[in-house]
Amino acid sequence: MRGAGDAVLELSGWGRGFVWINGFGLGRYWNVGPQHSPYVPGPVLWDGDNAVWLLELDEAPAAGGGPRLRAARTAGEIPPAAS
Repeated sequence: MRGAGDAVLELSGWGRGFVWINGFGLGRYWNVGPQHSPYVPGPVLWDGDNAVWLLELDEAPAAGGGPRLRAARTAGEIPPAAS
């Protein structure tokens, strides 16, 4: 995913714990508040596959609920506020 810039790690279905990407500690996540989709700085990402390690302290989701990296939204992609 390198070259795409910054990213967000989507952790839908996960409870709370700690996350690392390619050995870089992103910090804690929790299914309450903004910590559930941690920001991933672009320089942390590798070309091709990236290693994502999670230490889940509650309960991991059922099969198919793995973490997913997606490109972070840029200011140009955010729709204008309704007036």
